[in-house]
Amino acid sequence: MAPRAAAAAAEELQITLRLALVRAMGAWLSLSAKPLPPLPPLVCNSSAAARATLGSGCRCGRAPPASSEIAPRYGLPTEPCPLSVGLQRYAARHPKLLAEGRVLIHCSRSGAVGNYVRSVPAAVLLAILLDRALVLRCDRPLRDGGRPVRTDRTLAAFFRGPHFDPWREFKANASSLVLHKGVLGDAFDAGAALDRVAAVRLSTNTDAEPSAILANPRAARAAAARLGELARRPERLMGCLLRLVLAPTPRLERLERALPHVAPLSAYGLRRSVVAHVRLGDSSFFAKNVSAAQRKRWRWVDDTQGLAYRRDPLRAMRCLARASGSSEGGGCLGCAVLSDSAFAEACAVALLDAPTITPGVAVHPQASATAVASSRAAVEKLALDWWLLARSHAALLFSGGSPRTSSFAATALQFRDASAPPSAVATVELSDDTLDERAWLARCELPKGVRDAVRAVTANFTAIAEVVNKWRAAGTLRPVQNS
Repeated sequence: MAPRAAAAAAEELQITLRLALVRAMGAWLSLSAKPLPPLPPLVCNSSAAARATLGSGCRCGRAPPASSEIAPRYGLPTEPCPLSVGLQRYAARHPKLLAEGRVLIHCSRSGAVGNYVRSVPAAVLLAILLDRALVLRCDRPLRDGGRPVRTDRTLAAFFRGPHFDPWREFKANASSLVLHKGVLGDAFDAGAALDRVAAVRLSTNTDAEPSAILANPRAARAAAARLGELARRPERLMGCLLRLVLAPTPRLERLERALPHVAPLSAYGLRRSVVAHVRLGDSSFFAKNVSAAQRKRWRWVDDTQGLAYRRDPLRAMRCLARASGSSEGGGCLGCAVLSDSAFAEACAVALLDAPTITPGVAVHPQASATAVASSRAAVEKLALDWWLLARSHAALLFSGGSPRTSSFAATALQFRDASAPPSAVATVELSDDTLDERAWLARCELPKGVRDAVRAVTANFTAIAEVVNKWRAAGTLRPVQNS
Protein backbone atom coordinates (compact mmCIF):
# COMPACT_ATOMS: atom_id res chain seq x y z
CA MET A 1 0.00 0.00 0.00
CA ALA A 2 1.37 3.41 -0.93
CA PRO A 3 2.37 5.59 2.02
CA ARG A 4 -0.31 8.16 1.19
CA ALA A 5 -3.00 5.50 0.96
CA ALA A 6 -1.84 3.91 4.21
CA ALA A 7 -1.96 7.26 5.94
CA ALA A 8 -5.47 7.89 4.62
CA ALA A 9 -6.60 4.46 5.80
CA ALA A 10 -5.10 5.03 9.24
CA GLU A 11 -6.78 8.41 9.50
CA GLU A 12 -10.13 6.91 8.46
CA LEU A 13 -9.78 4.19 11.10
CA GLN A 14 -8.96 6.76 13.75
CA ILE A 15 -12.02 8.79 12.83
CA THR A 16 -14.20 5.66 13.00
CA LEU A 17 -12.95 4.85 16.49
CA ARG A 18 -13.50 8.41 17.64
CA LEU A 19 -17.07 8.42 16.35
CA ALA A 20 -17.76 5.14 18.14
CA LEU A 21 -16.50 6.62 21.35
CA VAL A 22 -18.63 9.73 20.92
CA ARG A 23 -21.77 7.61 20.47
CA ALA A 24 -20.89 5.60 23.58
CA MET A 25 -20.47 8.75 25.65
CA GLY A 26 -23.95 9.88 24.60
CA ALA A 27 -24.97 13.05 26.32
CA TRP A 28 -21.51 13.75 27.66
CA LEU A 29 -19.74 14.45 24.43
CA SER A 30 -20.93 15.41 20.96
CA LEU A 31 -19.44 15.73 17.51
CA SER A 32 -19.28 19.49 17.96
CA ALA A 33 -16.98 19.16 20.98
CA LYS A 34 -13.23 19.50 20.73
CA PRO A 35 -11.51 16.43 19.27
CA LEU A 36 -11.18 13.48 21.60
CA PRO A 37 -7.78 12.10 22.59
CA PRO A 38 -6.77 8.80 20.94
CA LEU A 39 -8.42 6.54 23.50
CA PRO A 40 -9.74 2.98 23.18
CA PRO A 41 -13.42 2.99 22.10
CA LEU A 42 -16.37 2.06 24.26
CA VAL A 43 -14.57 2.07 27.61
CA CYS A 44 -16.28 4.89 29.48
CA ASN A 45 -19.95 4.25 28.87
CA SER A 46 -22.25 3.92 31.86
CA SER A 47 -23.45 0.40 31.08
CA ALA A 48 -23.79 -2.13 33.88
CA ALA A 49 -20.91 -4.16 32.40
CA ALA A 50 -18.54 -1.19 32.43
CA ARG A 51 -19.48 -0.14 35.97
CA ALA A 52 -19.21 -3.72 37.22
CA THR A 53 -15.50 -3.75 36.44
CA LEU A 54 -15.01 -1.24 39.26
CA GLY A 55 -15.99 -3.90 41.79
CA SER A 56 -18.56 -3.92 44.57
CA GLY A 57 -16.65 -1.78 47.07
CA CYS A 58 -16.28 1.99 47.08
CA ARG A 59 -17.01 3.60 43.74
CA CYS A 60 -16.36 7.14 44.86
CA GLY A 61 -19.60 7.64 46.70
CA ARG A 62 -20.13 10.68 48.87
CA ALA A 63 -17.75 10.62 51.85
CA PRO A 64 -19.59 10.39 55.18
CA PRO A 65 -19.55 13.60 57.23
CA ALA A 66 -17.14 13.86 60.12
CA SER A 67 -18.60 13.70 63.62
CA SER A 68 -17.69 17.36 63.92
CA GLU A 69 -15.93 19.97 61.85
CA ILE A 70 -13.84 22.96 62.81
CA ALA A 71 -13.25 26.03 60.69
CA PRO A 72 -10.00 25.59 58.77
CA ARG A 73 -7.04 27.71 59.75
CA TYR A 74 -5.13 29.36 56.93
CA GLY A 75 -1.59 30.63 56.92
CA LEU A 76 1.08 29.62 59.45
CA PRO A 77 1.92 27.84 61.65
CA THR A 78 1.16 24.25 60.71
CA GLU A 79 2.96 21.15 61.90
CA PRO A 80 5.29 21.13 58.85
CA CYS A 81 5.70 24.94 58.89
CA PRO A 82 6.85 26.58 62.13
CA LEU A 83 6.30 30.31 62.49
CA SER A 84 9.47 32.21 63.39
CA VAL A 85 9.73 35.52 65.21
CA GLY A 86 11.32 36.92 62.03
CA LEU A 87 8.27 36.01 59.95
CA GLN A 88 5.95 37.53 62.53
CA ARG A 89 7.93 40.75 62.47
CA TYR A 90 7.90 40.85 58.67
CA ALA A 91 4.13 40.39 58.57
CA ALA A 92 3.69 43.16 61.15
CA ARG A 93 5.97 45.51 59.16
CA HIS A 94 4.37 44.80 55.77
CA PRO A 95 1.73 47.60 55.93
CA LYS A 96 4.37 50.15 56.99
CA LEU A 97 6.77 49.06 54.22
CA LEU A 98 3.93 49.31 51.71
CA ALA A 99 2.99 52.79 52.89
CA GLU A 100 6.63 53.88 52.54
CA GLY A 101 6.79 52.48 49.00
CA ARG A 102 9.57 50.09 49.96
CA VAL A 103 8.21 47.21 47.88
CA LEU A 104 9.16 44.21 45.80
CA ILE A 105 6.73 43.86 42.88
CA HIS A 106 6.50 40.36 41.46
CA CYS A 107 6.00 39.99 37.70
CA SER A 108 5.80 36.52 36.14
CA ARG A 109 6.67 36.13 32.48
CA SER A 110 4.41 33.05 32.25
CA GLY A 111 0.62 33.23 32.19
CA ALA A 112 0.01 29.55 33.01
CA VAL A 113 -1.45 29.22 36.49
CA GLY A 114 0.95 26.49 37.64
CA ASN A 115 4.00 28.32 36.30
CA TYR A 116 2.88 31.55 37.95
CA VAL A 117 2.29 29.94 41.34
CA ARG A 118 5.60 28.11 41.07
CA SER A 119 7.42 31.46 40.92
CA VAL A 120 5.58 32.99 43.90
CA PRO A 121 7.65 31.38 46.72
CA ALA A 122 10.88 32.84 45.28
CA ALA A 123 9.29 36.29 45.29
CA VAL A 124 8.00 35.81 48.86
CA LEU A 125 11.42 34.70 50.10
CA LEU A 126 13.30 37.52 48.39
CA ALA A 127 10.85 40.13 49.74
CA ILE A 128 11.36 38.81 53.27
CA LEU A 129 15.16 38.70 52.97
CA LEU A 130 15.34 42.21 51.50
CA ASP A 131 12.80 43.58 53.99
CA ARG A 132 10.43 44.85 51.30
CA ALA A 133 6.64 44.65 51.17
CA LEU A 134 5.61 41.91 48.76
CA VAL A 135 3.26 42.95 45.92
CA LEU A 136 2.04 40.04 43.80
CA ARG A 137 0.18 42.13 41.21
CA CYS A 138 2.51 43.20 38.42
CA ASP A 139 2.45 46.91 37.55
CA ARG A 140 3.43 46.65 33.91
CA PRO A 141 2.13 44.70 30.90
CA LEU A 142 3.79 41.38 30.08
CA ARG A 143 2.92 38.95 27.29
CA ASP A 144 3.13 35.18 26.93
CA GLY A 145 2.25 33.38 23.72
CA GLY A 146 1.27 36.69 22.14
CA ARG A 147 -1.30 37.48 24.84
CA PRO A 148 -1.26 39.67 27.96
CA VAL A 149 -0.42 37.90 31.22
CA ARG A 150 -3.34 38.43 33.61
CA THR A 151 -2.86 35.48 35.95
CA ASP A 152 -2.00 37.72 38.90
CA ARG A 153 -5.30 39.59 38.54
CA THR A 154 -7.20 36.34 38.11
CA LEU A 155 -5.78 34.84 41.30
CA ALA A 156 -6.33 38.07 43.24
CA ALA A 157 -10.08 37.48 42.85
CA PHE A 158 -9.83 34.07 44.54
CA PHE A 159 -6.97 34.35 47.04
CA ARG A 160 -6.03 36.73 49.82
CA GLY A 161 -3.14 36.94 52.25
CA PRO A 162 -3.91 35.30 55.61
CA HIS A 163 -1.37 37.48 57.48
CA PHE A 164 -0.84 40.56 55.29
CA ASP A 165 -2.17 41.82 51.97
CA PRO A 166 0.18 40.98 49.06
CA TRP A 167 -2.47 41.45 46.35
CA ARG A 168 -2.86 45.23 46.47
CA GLU A 169 -2.06 47.12 43.26
CA PHE A 170 1.04 49.29 43.47
CA LYS A 171 2.48 51.30 40.60
CA ALA A 172 6.06 52.46 40.90
CA ASN A 173 9.07 53.66 38.98
CA ALA A 174 10.91 50.53 39.98
CA SER A 175 14.35 49.12 39.28
CA SER A 176 13.94 45.69 37.70
CA LEU A 177 15.66 42.45 38.64
CA VAL A 178 15.18 39.91 35.85
CA LEU A 179 15.63 36.50 37.39
CA HIS A 180 15.98 33.07 35.91
CA LYS A 181 17.69 29.90 37.08
CA GLY A 182 21.12 30.99 35.92
CA VAL A 183 21.24 34.19 37.99
CA LEU A 184 18.75 33.51 40.80
CA GLY A 185 21.57 32.80 43.21
CA ASP A 186 22.77 36.38 42.71
CA ALA A 187 19.33 37.89 43.30
CA PHE A 188 19.92 38.51 47.00
CA ASP A 189 23.16 40.39 46.36
CA ALA A 190 21.60 42.38 43.51
CA GLY A 191 18.61 43.30 45.62
CA ALA A 192 20.75 44.25 48.60
CA ALA A 193 22.76 46.58 46.36
CA LEU A 194 19.47 48.39 45.58
CA ASP A 195 18.77 48.98 49.26
CA ARG A 196 18.26 52.74 48.80
CA VAL A 197 15.91 52.26 45.84
CA ALA A 198 12.29 52.57 46.94
CA ALA A 199 10.78 49.92 44.67
CA VAL A 200 12.22 46.80 43.07
CA ARG A 201 10.45 44.81 40.38
CA LEU A 202 11.17 41.08 40.28
CA SER A 203 10.64 39.50 36.85
CA THR A 204 10.67 35.71 37.13
CA ASN A 205 10.69 32.82 34.72
CA THR A 206 9.16 29.38 35.30
CA ASP A 207 12.34 28.01 36.87
CA ALA A 208 12.53 30.53 39.74
CA GLU A 209 12.62 28.63 43.04
CA PRO A 210 13.81 29.49 46.57
CA SER A 211 16.52 26.81 46.54
CA ALA A 212 18.49 28.78 43.96
CA ILE A 213 18.35 31.90 46.14
CA LEU A 214 19.49 29.94 49.18
CA ALA A 215 22.46 28.57 47.23
CA ASN A 216 23.99 31.97 47.93
CA PRO A 217 25.68 31.66 51.38
CA ARG A 218 24.78 35.25 52.32
CA ALA A 219 21.12 34.65 51.45
CA ALA A 220 21.18 31.38 53.39
CA ARG A 221 22.46 33.13 56.51
CA ALA A 222 19.79 35.82 56.18
CA ALA A 223 17.12 33.14 55.74
CA ALA A 224 18.27 31.30 58.87
CA ALA A 225 17.91 34.54 60.83
CA ARG A 226 14.48 35.43 59.41
CA LEU A 227 12.86 32.01 58.94
CA GLY A 228 14.33 30.11 61.86
CA GLU A 229 13.51 26.39 61.84
CA LEU A 230 11.68 26.72 58.53
CA ALA A 231 14.96 27.51 56.76
CA ARG A 232 16.14 24.02 57.75
CA ARG A 233 13.17 22.33 56.06
CA PRO A 234 13.92 22.86 52.34
CA GLU A 235 11.55 20.06 51.29
CA ARG A 236 8.62 22.04 52.74
CA LEU A 237 9.81 25.60 52.09
CA MET A 238 7.88 26.25 48.86
CA GLY A 239 4.60 25.00 50.31
CA CYS A 240 5.08 26.94 53.55
CA LEU A 241 5.78 30.17 51.67
CA LEU A 242 2.64 29.57 49.59
CA ARG A 243 0.61 29.14 52.77
CA LEU A 244 2.01 32.45 53.99
CA VAL A 245 0.33 34.35 51.14
CA LEU A 246 -2.56 32.17 49.88
CA ALA A 247 -5.91 31.79 51.61
CA PRO A 248 -9.30 31.62 49.88
CA THR A 249 -11.41 34.72 49.42
CA PRO A 250 -15.12 34.52 50.36
CA ARG A 251 -15.83 34.08 46.63
CA LEU A 252 -13.69 30.93 46.39
CA GLU A 253 -15.13 29.55 49.61
CA ARG A 254 -18.68 30.00 48.26
CA LEU A 255 -17.76 28.27 45.00
CA GLU A 256 -16.18 25.36 46.87
CA ARG A 257 -19.21 24.89 49.14
CA ALA A 258 -21.50 24.81 46.10
CA LEU A 259 -19.66 21.90 44.44
CA PRO A 260 -21.61 18.64 44.20
CA HIS A 261 -20.48 15.75 46.41
CA VAL A 262 -17.66 17.74 47.99
CA ALA A 263 -16.08 15.80 50.86
CA PRO A 264 -16.05 17.17 54.42
CA LEU A 265 -12.96 18.67 56.01
CA SER A 266 -10.68 16.82 58.36
CA ALA A 267 -9.13 18.49 61.38
CA TYR A 268 -6.12 19.36 59.23
CA GLY A 269 -8.29 21.52 57.00
CA LEU A 270 -8.01 19.05 54.12
CA ARG A 271 -10.87 17.34 52.31
CA ARG A 272 -11.46 13.66 53.09
CA SER A 273 -11.07 12.86 49.44
CA VAL A 274 -8.83 11.51 46.71
CA VAL A 275 -8.27 13.82 43.74
CA ALA A 276 -7.30 12.41 40.36
CA HIS A 277 -5.41 14.94 38.23
CA VAL A 278 -5.57 13.81 34.60
CA ARG A 279 -3.40 15.95 32.38
CA LEU A 280 -3.66 15.02 28.72
CA GLY A 281 -1.57 17.93 27.43
CA ASP A 282 -1.98 21.29 25.71
CA SER A 283 -3.19 19.54 22.56
CA SER A 284 -6.52 19.20 24.39
CA PHE A 285 -7.09 22.94 23.95
CA PHE A 286 -6.85 22.89 20.14
CA ALA A 287 -8.99 21.59 17.30
CA LYS A 288 -7.66 18.82 15.09
CA ASN A 289 -6.63 21.14 12.28
CA VAL A 290 -4.23 23.61 13.90
CA SER A 291 -3.53 26.68 11.81
CA ALA A 292 -0.04 27.90 11.07
CA ALA A 293 -0.75 31.05 13.08
CA GLN A 294 -1.79 29.01 16.13
CA ARG A 295 1.28 26.82 15.82
CA LYS A 296 3.52 29.88 15.64
CA ARG A 297 1.86 31.53 18.63
CA TRP A 298 1.81 28.43 20.88
CA ARG A 299 4.57 25.91 20.28
CA TRP A 300 2.99 23.24 22.50
CA VAL A 301 -0.07 22.65 20.29
CA ASP A 302 0.97 19.00 19.85
CA ASP A 303 1.73 18.42 23.54
CA THR A 304 0.34 15.00 24.53
CA GLN A 305 0.60 13.67 28.09
CA GLY A 306 -1.20 11.27 30.39
CA LEU A 307 -0.08 8.17 28.51
CA ALA A 308 -1.08 5.79 31.31
CA TYR A 309 -4.60 7.23 31.32
CA ARG A 310 -4.84 7.27 27.53
CA ARG A 311 -4.00 3.58 27.33
CA ASP A 312 -6.77 2.51 29.69
CA PRO A 313 -9.15 5.12 31.15
CA LEU A 314 -11.30 2.41 32.74
CA ARG A 315 -8.33 1.05 34.68
CA ALA A 316 -7.56 4.60 35.84
CA MET A 317 -11.08 4.92 37.25
CA ARG A 318 -10.72 1.51 38.94
CA CYS A 319 -7.58 2.92 40.54
CA LEU A 320 -9.49 5.94 41.84
CA ALA A 321 -12.30 3.72 43.15
CA ARG A 322 -9.76 1.54 44.94
CA ALA A 323 -8.11 4.55 46.54
CA SER A 324 -11.57 5.77 47.59
CA GLY A 325 -12.01 2.57 49.57
CA SER A 326 -8.61 2.66 51.26
CA SER A 327 -9.92 4.14 54.51
CA GLU A 328 -10.54 0.99 56.51
CA GLY A 329 -13.26 1.52 59.07
CA GLY A 330 -13.73 5.12 58.03
CA GLY A 331 -16.06 4.66 55.09
CA CYS A 332 -15.35 5.63 51.51
CA LEU A 333 -13.34 8.73 50.74
CA GLY A 334 -14.84 11.26 48.40
CA CYS A 335 -13.40 11.61 44.90
CA ALA A 336 -12.75 14.46 42.53
CA VAL A 337 -11.48 14.35 38.95
CA LEU A 338 -9.67 17.38 37.55
CA SER A 339 -8.54 17.44 33.95
CA ASP A 340 -7.65 19.59 30.97
CA SER A 341 -9.95 17.35 28.91
CA ALA A 342 -13.74 17.10 28.96
CA PHE A 343 -13.35 13.41 28.08
CA ALA A 344 -11.76 12.52 31.43
CA GLU A 345 -14.44 14.39 33.36
CA ALA A 346 -17.26 12.76 31.41
CA CYS A 347 -15.67 9.35 31.86
CA ALA A 348 -15.62 9.84 35.64
CA VAL A 349 -19.28 10.89 35.71
CA ALA A 350 -20.27 7.88 33.61
CA LEU A 351 -18.48 5.31 35.76
CA LEU A 352 -18.33 6.57 39.34
CA ASP A 353 -21.14 7.04 41.84
CA ALA A 354 -20.60 10.61 43.05
CA PRO A 355 -17.39 12.24 41.82
CA THR A 356 -16.82 15.96 42.30
CA ILE A 357 -16.36 17.69 38.95
CA THR A 358 -15.89 21.45 38.82
CA PRO A 359 -18.33 23.19 36.44
CA GLY A 360 -17.19 24.87 33.26
CA VAL A 361 -14.75 24.07 30.47
CA ALA A 362 -11.07 23.53 31.18
CA VAL A 363 -8.88 26.18 29.56
CA HIS A 364 -5.30 27.34 29.34
CA PRO A 365 -5.13 31.13 29.91
CA GLN A 366 -2.59 31.61 27.11
CA ALA A 367 -3.52 28.79 24.72
CA SER A 368 -7.33 28.52 24.64
CA ALA A 369 -9.56 30.79 22.58
CA THR A 370 -9.48 34.23 24.20
CA ALA A 371 -13.23 34.56 24.67
CA VAL A 372 -13.43 31.18 26.42
CA ALA A 373 -10.26 31.56 28.50
CA SER A 374 -11.38 34.90 29.93
CA SER A 375 -14.94 33.85 30.73
CA ARG A 376 -16.15 33.86 34.32
CA ALA A 377 -16.83 30.11 34.31
CA ALA A 378 -13.37 29.32 32.97
CA VAL A 379 -11.42 31.34 35.54
CA GLU A 380 -13.58 29.97 38.36
CA LYS A 381 -12.85 26.43 37.21
CA LEU A 382 -9.10 27.12 37.14
CA ALA A 383 -9.12 28.43 40.69
CA LEU A 384 -11.37 25.64 41.99
CA ASP A 385 -9.32 22.88 40.37
CA TRP A 386 -6.08 24.11 41.94
CA TRP A 387 -7.74 24.64 45.33
CA LEU A 388 -9.36 21.18 45.39
CA LEU A 389 -6.01 19.55 44.68
CA ALA A 390 -4.32 21.70 47.33
CA ARG A 391 -6.96 20.68 49.89
CA SER A 392 -7.18 16.92 49.46
CA HIS A 393 -5.65 14.26 51.69
CA ALA A 394 -4.66 12.11 48.72
CA ALA A 395 -3.88 12.65 45.03
CA LEU A 396 -3.55 10.34 42.03
CA LEU A 397 -1.52 11.96 39.27
CA PHE A 398 -1.87 10.89 35.65
CA SER A 399 0.48 13.02 33.60
CA GLY A 400 3.38 12.69 31.20
CA GLY A 401 6.67 10.91 31.70
CA SER A 402 6.63 12.28 35.25
CA PRO A 403 3.61 13.87 36.96
CA ARG A 404 5.97 16.48 38.34
CA THR A 405 6.11 17.96 34.84
CA SER A 406 2.77 19.55 35.76
CA SER A 407 3.56 22.69 37.73
CA PHE A 408 -0.21 23.05 38.32
CA ALA A 409 -0.26 19.78 40.28
CA ALA A 410 3.17 20.22 41.85
CA THR A 411 2.40 23.62 43.39
CA ALA A 412 -1.01 22.54 44.69
CA LEU A 413 0.56 19.51 46.38
CA GLN A 414 3.36 21.61 47.86
CA PHE A 415 0.65 23.72 49.51
CA ARG A 416 -1.12 20.57 50.72
CA ASP A 417 2.09 18.98 52.05
CA ALA A 418 2.67 22.13 54.11
CA SER A 419 -0.78 21.76 55.67
CA ALA A 420 -0.57 18.39 57.45
CA PRO A 421 2.01 15.87 58.73
CA PRO A 422 3.68 13.76 56.03
CA SER A 423 1.93 10.63 57.29
CA ALA A 424 -1.50 12.20 56.72
CA VAL A 425 -1.11 12.93 52.99
CA ALA A 426 -0.31 10.80 49.98
CA THR A 427 0.60 11.30 46.33
CA VAL A 428 0.41 8.30 44.00
CA GLU A 429 2.13 8.92 40.67
CA LEU A 430 0.75 6.76 37.86
CA SER A 431 2.80 7.56 34.79
CA ASP A 432 4.05 4.06 33.98
CA ASP A 433 1.70 2.31 31.55
CA THR A 434 3.85 -0.80 31.16
CA LEU A 435 2.94 -2.56 34.43
CA ASP A 436 0.50 -5.47 34.43
CA GLU A 437 -2.90 -4.65 35.88
CA ARG A 438 -2.43 -6.36 39.24
CA ALA A 439 0.82 -4.50 39.96
CA TRP A 440 -0.60 -1.25 38.60
CA LEU A 441 -3.73 -1.35 40.73
CA ALA A 442 -1.73 -2.33 43.82
CA ARG A 443 -0.16 1.11 43.66
CA CYS A 444 -3.63 2.63 44.11
CA GLU A 445 -3.86 1.57 47.74
CA LEU A 446 -3.25 4.59 49.93
CA PRO A 447 -0.44 4.28 52.51
CA LYS A 448 -1.42 3.06 55.95
CA GLY A 449 -0.55 6.42 57.51
CA VAL A 450 -3.14 8.20 55.38
CA ARG A 451 -5.78 5.57 56.13
CA ASP A 452 -5.06 5.90 59.85
CA ALA A 453 -5.21 9.69 59.71
CA VAL A 454 -8.55 9.73 57.92
CA ARG A 455 -9.98 7.02 60.17
CA ALA A 456 -8.82 8.95 63.23
CA VAL A 457 -10.70 12.00 62.01
CA THR A 458 -13.91 9.99 62.18
CA ALA A 459 -13.16 8.00 65.34
CA ASN A 460 -11.26 10.50 67.45
CA PHE A 461 -11.90 13.96 66.08
CA THR A 462 -11.47 15.72 69.43
CA ALA A 463 -7.85 14.64 69.87
CA ILE A 464 -6.81 15.93 66.46
CA ALA A 465 -8.77 19.14 66.95
CA GLU A 466 -6.78 19.74 70.12
CA VAL A 467 -3.54 19.48 68.13
CA VAL A 468 -4.83 21.92 65.51
CA ASN A 469 -6.01 24.35 68.19
CA LYS A 470 -2.54 24.16 69.73
CA TRP A 471 -1.03 25.30 66.39
CA ARG A 472 -3.64 28.07 66.27
CA ALA A 473 -2.75 29.26 69.76
CA ALA A 474 0.95 29.39 68.80
CA GLY A 475 0.30 31.94 66.06
CA THR A 476 0.09 35.58 67.10
CA LEU A 477 -0.73 37.02 63.71
CA ARG A 478 -4.16 38.37 62.91
CA PRO A 479 -5.67 37.42 59.55
CA VAL A 480 -6.49 40.05 56.97
CA GLN A 481 -10.13 41.03 57.38
CA ASN A 482 -12.42 39.69 54.67
CA SER A 483 -13.97 42.37 52.49
